[in-house]
Amino acid sequence: MTPNQRQAFINGLTRNHIEHREHHGGEVSMLCPLCGPLHNNRRQTLSINTNNDRWHCWRCTELRGRKAQIPVLLKVLNLAYLSSVFEGDEVIVEDDSLTKVRQRLLFDQRVKLKPAIVTLPEGYRTDWDSSLIGKSLLLYLLNVRKLSRSTILRYEIGYTLKGNYAGGIVLPVYMERKLRFWQVRRVMLSGKNVPKYDSPKVERSDVLYGYDDIATDHVTIVEGIFDKLAIGDSCVALLGKTITEQQLARLAAKAVNSVTVLLDGNAWKQATEAARFIAKNLWCVRQVSAIRLPFSEDPGRMGRSVFDNPLETLKIRP
Repeated sequence: MTPNQRQAFINGLTRNHIEHREHHGGEVSMLCPLCGPLHNNRRQTLSINTNNDRWHCWRCTELRGRKAQIPVLLKVLNLAYLSSVFEGDEVIVEDDSLTKVRQRLLFDQRVKLKPAIVTLPEGYRTDWDSSLIGKSLLLYLLNVRKLSRSTILRYEIGYTLKGNYAGGIVLPVYMERKLRFWQVRRVMLSGKNVPKYDSPKVERSDVLYGYDDIATDHVTIVEGIFDKLAIGDSCVALLGKTITEQQLARLAAKAVNSVTVLLDGNAWKQATEAARFIAKNLWCVRQVSAIRLPFSEDPGRMGRSVFDNPLETLKIRP
């Protein structure tokens, strides 16, 4: 790169809020946009030498090139508007090569985490009609949460009679048919300091409840498990109010290109932040929207009626 080209390139990284570091010898390092979302760290594995116009990622080794492929590098970094700065050089634009690399990397579900071995709480059972507590909890699911018996069976929802979670509903979280997490919703609380929800202390930054239900290129994102169960298929729960890069990688692996963020009514700010984060970082997405609910409402109580007359809808086209 010429001095002017290098400065324009650095200015573009800064303007687009791309974290980078300048080193001696014209080296610039940054997070690799191809494999970075698949790893639970912020290592700047992409190295670009602005003196000899060569670059490579030392981790995935897929993103590499030389002067002739500069337009490809600019495109993947969302700096295509700088192409005119390099028009004085003879370059070859390989328009779809990098897209194929991205698809191969992100669609293979290689989220580089080592899931902990998770087992269901001691005493977990699904024979609802065999005890008074089981019958009471079943009525709560049927009448309060409006779940059908087939849904309860499909998602292997159970309960416990004894132990630390006695009188609680057990909600297993499976991904790719493996138990990754679970929540206990205590309905029959036994003391003032007993939390309503409990769960194992395991790594879950890539966990999405209902992930195996995604069968289309559109997905609705909600907060909690009961929210997902109320909305139905092609809906996943974050188990919180924020979305992680690892969860985004999971969505990329499903080729999701349309996302609706539907958090509780008291989390509109977090919903808009999540929508903007998705639009910026989920490269395969084409449309993102966020739906605002009344402050005291949530999808778990409203069900699919949340889509009828929302208070506000934010739409983003990346």
